[in-house]
Amino acid sequence: MSELYHHGIKGQRWGVRRFQNEDGSLTPEGERRLRKALDLGNELDKHTRKANQSAAKQESYMKKKGYKDTIEFSKDGKRGDFIYVDKQGKKVDMNKLYKTDSVFKKLVDNHTVDMDNYWKAYNEFDTEYSKIKNIKLGVGSTIDNNWVNIATNYDNYKKKKVSNI
Repeated sequence: MSELYHHGIKGQRWGVRRFQNEDGSLTPEGERRLRKALDLGNELDKHTRKANQSAAKQESYMKKKGYKDTIEFSKDGKRGDFIYVDKQGKKVDMNKLYKTDSVFKKLVDNHTVDMDNYWKAYNEFDTEYSKIKNIKLGVGSTIDNNWVNIATNYDNYKKKKVSNI
């Protein structure tokens, strides 16, 4: 039993590369996948900006009302929660504020929708990115720089595990 058997990749035809030619250029299918990932990456960037803007509006409103943002640490000191305090240093009851202040309610609701859209875009991009992240672009590719920028930004998101955009 000194023989090695290899039956190929399921669905792969002999002599045909799926997404890349031997010189590194992309096949039409590879171009389609890469363009889809670029589009999803641009969509992710758009939703990231929108979520950041809605969070900034919410923060600005709270400061106008005289509340100060701070971090409250757990008893063991390992975890911190973002909170607001009033002028006397008392913790603001966000649920009560949400129920009584219509402007604040609208800001929170908009931010919630923006974050939902962000995570949806993030997951769609994550799925597509995982399919094509191993494609090495050949010299002369027209979408080389755009893809490198989006992929680099996405990898940085994954490394930082951003939870509050």
